[in-house]
This record gives sequence, C-alpha cells and structure tokens, in this order.
Amino acid sequence: MNILAVDTAGKTLGVALLQDDRLKYECYLDGGMTHSETLMPLVDHCLKLCGLTCADIDLFGVNAGPGSFTGLRIGLAAVKGLAFPRETLCAPVSTLEALAAAHTGEGTVLCALDATEDVIEEAIEHGAQLVVAHHPAIFTSVSRVTTDDATGRVLRLAICHGISIICMHTNADCAVGGVNDALASALFLTDVINMEAGENRMLGRVGDLPHEMQPREFALFVKECLRAGGVRFCDCGKPIRRVAVGGGACGKLMDSALAKGADAFVIGDCSYDLMQRAQSLGLTLVDAGHFPTENPIAAVFADRIGEAFPRLISVVSERHADCIQFV
Repeated sequence: MNILAVDTAGKTLGVALLQDDRLKYECYLDGGMTHSETLMPLVDHCLKLCGLTCADIDLFGVNAGPGSFTGLRIGLAAVKGLAFPRETLCAPVSTLEALAAAHTGEGTVLCALDATEDVIEEAIEHGAQLVVAHHPAIFTSVSRVTTDDATGRVLRLAICHGISIICMHTNADCAVGGVNDALASALFLTDVINMEAGENRMLGRVGDLPHEMQPREFALFVKECLRAGGVRFCDCGKPIRRVAVGGGACGKLMDSALAKGADAFVIGDCSYDLMQRAQSLGLTLVDAGHFPTENPIAAVFADRIGEAFPRLISVVSERHADCIQFV
C-alpha cells in the first residue's frame, strides 16, 4: 500500500511517502509561506524518486489542523485535486495527533495561558512532548534563537528537550467554547449569547447572573470566581443581573456590551478614561486582569484534548501564575 502524506499546517512544508510499513521518502522544506508554489514540485519530486505516479497512490494523508488557515487550505485543496480523478481515498490528520504519534507511549500535553520558561520546565518535569498555550510564544519575527531574551530562552529550552508548542491566541478568542465562553462559565452566567463584537462579530459573550448583585458585591464575586489577586471597578449605582464578558483587552467592545443590555462588563485591561466613560454610561466596569480573565481557557484546552485523544494525558499547568501582584 502506498500512502502519500503532505503537511502544510505551518511555515515548514512536509511531504512523505510510506510503502507498506517502510518510509520511502520524507522531506521538510523551510521556504517560508510559499506552499502554493513549492508543494506540487515537492510532490512531483517525491513520486519520481520513488518511481511512482499518482495512479499508484492508494491513500492520501493531509494535515487538517490546527495550523495556518491559508496553509491548511493549500494542502487540502492539493490533495483533493490529486485524489479526485481516480477517487483515491483521503485521510485528514490532526496536528495534535500527529505530534503525539511521534512519541508512542509518551503522550503528555501540558496546557497553560503562556508558554513561559517556567511552563516549559514544568513540561520537562511531566515528561510532556507538547505545550498548548493561548498566547503566542513568538509575538514578533525572530531571526535567531539565543538566550539573550525570554523568547529565545523559551524556544531553546523547548527545542533541546523535544517539546513542541502550539499557541491558539485570537483563534481561541473567537471560537465557540473558547476564551469568552470559558470566562462566562467561570462566572456561572446562564443563557449566554454571542456579543457579536469585533471584526468577525465573534468576540465577547453576554449572560445572566444566578441572582441580582450590587456592584461591589459583584466585583468581589468576580475576584473569587477568577481567583484574581484583586480587581478594579467603577460603580454604576444600580443592581447587576446581565453581564458582558471579554477576556483580555476588550475595552473597545463596551458599546457592544451596552447594546446587548449589559449592566456590567468584565474585561482584563482597563484604562482610567475607559472607567470614566463606563460610569458616565451607567455601566459597572470590572477590570479583573488579563491573566485571570483568560486563564480559564487552559482547563478547556486540557478537557478538549482529553476528549479528542483519550490515550493522551492532558494536564493544566500548576506553576504558571499571574505576573501582576497586589499589595
């Protein structure tokens, strides 16, 4: 049986061919985001070296994500095009499952809000091969990996111990069941709906509290639910029942929260002028901190991975904590 597999989920392009149980060809090409130009020539090179044609392929495998949206589209479209003339079978492969399969019998995944040095060290202690985080390990372009900065130290530590890192960020911010749903759940909101904010109208959630609360009571409730070191809030002067939430820096969504009838809005980063504006509009604004409002997603990652891949051990970081302290 001849299986041709392609991986276009990330910056590196991969093509491999398995003949029965023997790996006949494997090539990874780091050509930047040029998969649309390099994938088919690489497939052609693979087939020629193995003395095969597309007619000889019994099964096409293709990475189905998570990964680069455009990259995944290129790989999926290419495989469908190759398979269509002869109705050859195609098999989608999860990025997470592929990473786990490379470590047979060592399936441990550590989930955290950030992929920090402490988190990578914790992953090493757990014997984990994968860290799933919300915030990107790399925020800006990296030309070299050294120990001169935090990003370089994280990457070097992970590379040296064979640990892969997958980061969700805005994908999880917008996803159903993602950051905002996790935050709404942590606050025990019911009848939760999409706030329909942001460019894709998927940011923010609005729901109802179990019972009506006064602003100060609600602020203390948020602090306890999110295990925050402290919260800041402005008092709108009226009882709160309907609550809008936006994990992290979502202050710009205030008008959307008001449009959904929210009495209070819980966010992670708030400026002085934003507090003033909220109070003038009769909205109790609670700044619970970036870490506390987004950290609930780590447990969601672990649960989802455990459900999808029962043979993996998925755990939430116990060491990762908010870098902001209160006195």
